[in-house]
Amino acid sequence: MDISNVLTVFALVATIISSHLLASKSIRKTKKAEWVDRLSILVSEFVSKSIALTPNSSRSEYEKISKKATLLLLILDEDKKMQKQLIQIITELIVIIAIDENQLNIKIFEERVPKIIKLTKEIVKDELRKI
Repeated sequence: MDISNVLTVFALVATIISSHLLASKSIRKTKKAEWVDRLSILVSEFVSKSIALTPNSSRSEYEKISKKATLLLLILDEDKKMQKQLIQIITELIVIIAIDENQLNIKIFEERVPKIIKLTKEIVKDELRKI
């Protein structure tokens, strides 16, 4: 095998490896962007449905909020500080909603919703910075 064949094989292998690395990086960026979008949508839906709750809300409304909260808890990472804080606030709000619907008042949401929104913005900003 002469030197030109060896160089050709080496160039081909290098091209394949670099293409694979670039494709992998692109896939990770896309997945992270999709995760950020999903988080934003779920938080938005969770907050808007939570705020709309009243003691007279139907059982299905409570179930929808519970489902949104569960989806949020599943995609958040409790090993990351800001995400763990968001998990705690969402869990706290769900427990209040689930235990006693008569406790539903504007104060519950005034205390927690701004925290949820602020943390979500910080998480999104942090995750987008990593992309």
